[in-house]
Amino acid sequence: YGSIHIEDLKAILPQVAFDTLHFRYSVHNYALIQDGLQRRFEQPVSRQLDSAFNQWNLKETTILTPSKPTAISVGYRKNGLVASPWITDSYQAGLGVVSSLSDLIEYSKWLILHAEDATYSELFYPSQRTDLRGRIAMAGSWYVFMPDGRQWIYSHAGQTGGHRSYIGFVPATRTAVIILAKSPDETNDLGLLILRMINDNWKRNRTDEEKY
Repeated sequence: YGSIHIEDLKAILPQVAFDTLHFRYSVHNYALIQDGLQRRFEQPVSRQLDSAFNQWNLKETTILTPSKPTAISVGYRKNGLVASPWITDSYQAGLGVVSSLSDLIEYSKWLILHAEDATYSELFYPSQRTDLRGRIAMAGSWYVFMPDGRQWIYSHAGQTGGHRSYIGFVPATRTAVIILAKSPDETNDLGLLILRMINDNWKRNRTDEEKY
């Protein structure tokens, strides 16, 4: 899809029949949002997001563009060869951002502290069910695991041809796990396992003294 032009995408999507009752991940949504933002504010979406990241003091977080090829650490494909960064004009917003561990730690702190804040309820409330195994719903861009009688677990992952990332957090216990890998191999199960371990097999309760 990296070579698809946004005007071609907008021409073909009205011809596609969508099932709006079920969750299906699609990168096309982000391409349309990117196009809408650029038309509305008349500047590249990378510049818009950089402005927002600077306000949040996330100095090492950005969208990868041809002018920032060194912003990402070298990753490796499954065959051991160096992976080239994914850069595309129309779908760059769909590829997510590049960041640093320190920025992601600060971001995770914000998530933990605001997940139970009514002001941000639309971001964290699991409003859409999925067909995924288990009690899993979608809240904003987060997958929410909702086991019976236990704390909700928020999780999200990203992958390219040479990198993998994972963030998982439990607002009820103010715990989080971040994994950054320089290969596309699966990290979700590892991240969830670590999160489960630091939450005492999901039996941990937050104390008043715990800040994060």
